Amino acid sequence: MSCDLLMKAGAVNVSLADASPQVGQEVTLSTTLKDKNFDPIRNAPLVVTVTRPDGSRQRLYPRDLPEQPGYYEYKIAVDMPGEFVVTATHGKDSYETSFMVEASGSEFANLSSDRPAMEALARAAGGTVIDAIEPWLRRVDTASSRSEAVRDLQVWNSPLALLLFLALISADCYIRKRQGLV
Repeated sequence: MSCDLLMKAGAVNVSLADASPQVGQEVTLSTTLKDKNFDPIRNAPLVVTVTRPDGSRQRLYPRDLPEQPGYYEYKIAVDMPGEFVVTATHGKDSYETSFMVEASGSEFANLSSDRPAMEALARAAGGTVIDAIEPWLRRVDTASSRSEAVRDLQVWNSPLALLLFLALISADCYIRKRQGLV
């Protein structure tokens, strides 16, 4: 069923593009304005008021595009977790909706390692789990190692070979032109 059939004629609505926004994202909201005959309302004086969780308010005055008449899209930067209330007003009609913003990265709050899981992984790999890195580093051989390697350079990768090739082609063209050859 289309959105137009669910919307009451002449009513204001607000649609949320992302159902679960997180802090740091930009939320895209849209309002579709139709008159009593479900024809799009162009250049309407739509006023959108956004109330943030801390109580501050922001007013937006969105406009529709010529290729999408009656469709008003606007973006809100969410910079704090909590409930955002959006009120869209067109003339005497208004519509209010709200959405919750979650704190991003909440699953990464505890960054400590899982000791039993690390020990099981080390046993499975044939290694050991160490507590402090310093005693372990004293046992490791830190002497530098050097190994010689022979590098081969192909002739065609040389810039001089390229310049010689271009010089020979230029000389050939010059000689042919001077002698009247094709």
